[in-house]
Amino acid sequence: MQTQRSFLANFYKVSVALLMAIASSACTPTYDWRTVKSDDLLFEALYPGKPTRAEKTLLIADQKIKMTMEAARAGDALYAVGAIQLTKEQAKLANEVSTYLQKGILANLGNQDEPLVSHKTVRTLGSPSYELPAKEWQLSGLGPDQKKRVMIVRQIQRQFPDGTTMIYQLSVLQSNLNEKNTQEHTEQHQMFLNQFRPF
Repeated sequence: MQTQRSFLANFYKVSVALLMAIASSACTPTYDWRTVKSDDLLFEALYPGKPTRAEKTLLIADQKIKMTMEAARAGDALYAVGAIQLTKEQAKLANEVSTYLQKGILANLGNQDEPLVSHKTVRTLGSPSYELPAKEWQLSGLGPDQKKRVMIVRQIQRQFPDGTTMIYQLSVLQSNLNEKNTQEHTEQHQMFLNQFRPF
């Protein structure tokens, strides 16, 4: 049983392998932007293609916690949203869960540069709309093929009046950056990150 490795770590190891396979075909990324509303996970996101969904049960502090991941690929980039809903009884573990997920993501790239950490805000859907604090990490390092990867991770927590908590983790994993395409990719990354809206 995998009790010490997060679902996101496993997910992105598979994703890096996929990116390695498509990196050899120098095709232009195809963006088919679409807004997808996940009513059960309480968010709306803009994906560059039709997302697929996977689930995994994490074991954190002896608690079984389900994480759901939606992800879409465009060219040599993977865009993903992970969501965890904590019950009122589990809500006290929110910070521990966030740290667990963060470590899982940051452990995927070797020989990392020092992550660039910043604080953002994310606005909720609905009326009234609220601004939620978010934390973002930007890092670069080497994938399993020893080629450079860039990753952006943004994490948000939302607490509800009934005591439940949602934790969202948005991520972009990008390979094949160069002087010509960095600006274009950066614009696409920011479009994905900034159009995310929790309910």
